[in-house]
Amino acid sequence: MIKRKIYAFRDSAGKEVRYSDRRDAERMANGAKVYEVEVEEQTTTDMIHELVSTSSAAEIEAIAANVAPKSWKKNISIQQFIKTSGMTHKELSDRFGIPKRTIEDWSRGARKCPDYVVNMMSEILDK
Repeated sequence: MIKRKIYAFRDSAGKEVRYSDRRDAERMANGAKVYEVEVEEQTTTDMIHELVSTSSAAEIEAIAANVAPKSWKKNISIQQFIKTSGMTHKELSDRFGIPKRTIEDWSRGARKCPDYVVNMMSEILDK
Protein backbone atom coordinates (compact mmCIF):
# COMPACT_ATOMS: atom_id res chain seq x y z
CA MET A 1 0.00 0.00 0.00
CA ILE A 2 1.13 3.51 -0.69
CA LYS A 3 -0.03 6.67 0.96
CA ARG A 4 -0.56 9.82 -1.03
CA LYS A 5 -2.10 13.19 -0.44
CA ILE A 6 -5.13 14.38 -2.31
CA TYR A 7 -7.11 17.58 -1.91
CA ALA A 8 -10.77 17.82 -1.05
CA PHE A 9 -13.56 20.20 -0.18
CA ARG A 10 -17.24 19.88 0.73
CA ASP A 11 -19.70 20.92 -1.95
CA SER A 12 -22.95 22.77 -1.24
CA ALA A 13 -24.69 19.44 -0.52
CA GLY A 14 -22.00 18.48 2.00
CA LYS A 15 -20.48 15.80 -0.23
CA GLU A 16 -16.69 15.47 -0.20
CA VAL A 17 -15.19 16.19 -3.62
CA ARG A 18 -11.62 14.99 -4.16
CA TYR A 19 -8.89 16.08 -6.58
CA SER A 20 -5.33 14.85 -7.04
CA ASP A 21 -4.15 18.38 -7.85
CA ARG A 22 -4.46 21.18 -5.27
CA ARG A 23 -4.95 23.87 -7.95
CA ASP A 24 -7.85 21.94 -9.47
CA ALA A 25 -9.47 21.56 -6.06
CA GLU A 26 -9.07 25.26 -5.29
CA ARG A 27 -10.45 26.25 -8.68
CA MET A 28 -13.52 24.04 -8.29
CA ALA A 29 -14.19 24.75 -4.58
CA ASN A 30 -15.94 28.09 -5.21
CA GLY A 31 -14.63 29.54 -1.97
CA ALA A 32 -15.05 26.38 0.11
CA LYS A 33 -12.10 25.42 2.31
CA VAL A 34 -9.74 22.97 0.57
CA TYR A 35 -8.02 20.45 2.83
CA GLU A 36 -5.51 17.62 2.42
CA VAL A 37 -6.59 14.00 2.76
CA GLU A 38 -4.12 11.15 3.04
CA VAL A 39 -5.32 8.02 1.24
CA GLU A 40 -3.90 4.53 1.04
CA GLU A 41 -3.92 2.87 -2.34
CA GLN A 42 -3.04 -0.58 -3.45
CA THR A 43 -0.04 -0.62 -5.78
CA THR A 44 0.36 -2.89 -8.78
CA THR A 45 2.94 -4.83 -6.77
CA ASP A 46 0.40 -5.28 -3.96
CA MET A 47 -2.13 -6.58 -6.47
CA ILE A 48 0.37 -9.03 -7.93
CA HIS A 49 1.35 -10.28 -4.46
CA GLU A 50 -2.32 -10.77 -3.62
CA LEU A 51 -2.94 -12.62 -6.88
CA VAL A 52 0.08 -14.87 -6.37
CA SER A 53 -0.78 -15.62 -2.75
CA THR A 54 -4.41 -16.54 -3.53
CA SER A 55 -3.98 -18.38 -6.85
CA SER A 56 -2.59 -21.74 -7.85
CA ALA A 57 0.35 -22.02 -10.22
CA ALA A 58 -2.00 -23.26 -12.96
CA GLU A 59 -4.29 -20.23 -12.52
CA ILE A 60 -1.33 -17.85 -12.70
CA GLU A 61 -0.03 -19.52 -15.87
CA ALA A 62 -3.49 -19.29 -17.45
CA ILE A 63 -3.72 -15.60 -16.60
CA ALA A 64 -0.24 -14.92 -18.00
CA ALA A 65 -1.01 -16.83 -21.20
CA ASN A 66 -4.29 -14.99 -21.80
CA VAL A 67 -3.67 -11.46 -20.59
CA ALA A 68 -0.40 -10.41 -22.20
CA PRO A 69 -1.18 -11.30 -25.82
CA LYS A 70 -4.57 -9.53 -25.69
CA SER A 71 -3.00 -6.42 -24.21
CA TRP A 72 -0.23 -6.28 -26.76
CA LYS A 73 -2.65 -6.52 -29.67
CA LYS A 74 -4.92 -3.63 -28.69
CA ASN A 75 -2.71 -0.74 -29.82
CA ILE A 76 -5.37 1.97 -29.58
CA SER A 77 -4.50 5.62 -29.14
CA ILE A 78 -4.90 7.32 -25.77
CA GLN A 79 -7.56 9.56 -27.32
CA GLN A 80 -9.56 6.49 -28.43
CA PHE A 81 -9.11 4.91 -25.01
CA ILE A 82 -10.34 8.01 -23.15
CA LYS A 83 -13.37 8.29 -25.43
CA THR A 84 -14.36 4.61 -25.16
CA SER A 85 -13.68 4.39 -21.41
CA GLY A 86 -16.30 7.05 -20.73
CA MET A 87 -14.11 8.34 -17.89
CA THR A 88 -12.99 11.90 -17.26
CA HIS A 89 -9.32 12.86 -17.01
CA LYS A 90 -9.74 13.13 -13.25
CA GLU A 91 -11.35 9.69 -12.98
CA LEU A 92 -8.54 8.14 -15.03
CA SER A 93 -5.97 9.95 -12.87
CA ASP A 94 -7.55 8.68 -9.67
CA ARG A 95 -8.03 5.13 -11.00
CA PHE A 96 -4.50 4.64 -12.37
CA GLY A 97 -2.43 7.02 -10.24
CA ILE A 98 -1.27 9.00 -13.27
CA PRO A 99 -1.11 12.79 -12.82
CA LYS A 100 -4.15 14.49 -14.35
CA ARG A 101 -1.95 16.94 -16.23
CA THR A 102 -0.07 14.06 -17.87
CA ILE A 103 -3.35 12.55 -19.07
CA GLU A 104 -4.42 15.96 -20.37
CA ASP A 105 -1.10 16.34 -22.23
CA TRP A 106 -1.53 12.89 -23.78
CA SER A 107 -5.13 13.65 -24.72
CA ARG A 108 -4.33 16.83 -26.62
CA GLY A 109 -1.17 15.38 -28.19
CA ALA A 110 1.32 17.58 -26.30
CA ARG A 111 3.08 14.40 -25.12
CA LYS A 112 3.04 10.83 -26.41
CA CYS A 113 1.48 8.20 -24.20
CA PRO A 114 3.49 4.96 -24.33
CA ASP A 115 1.52 2.19 -26.05
CA TYR A 116 2.07 -0.19 -23.16
CA VAL A 117 0.36 2.26 -20.78
CA VAL A 118 -2.77 2.45 -22.93
CA ASN A 119 -2.74 -1.33 -23.30
CA MET A 120 -2.43 -1.91 -19.55
CA MET A 121 -5.17 0.60 -18.69
CA SER A 122 -7.43 -0.91 -21.32
CA GLU A 123 -6.80 -4.43 -20.03
CA ILE A 124 -7.55 -3.41 -16.44
CA LEU A 125 -10.83 -1.72 -17.41
CA ASP A 126 -11.88 -4.72 -19.52
CA LYS A 127 -11.98 -6.90 -16.40
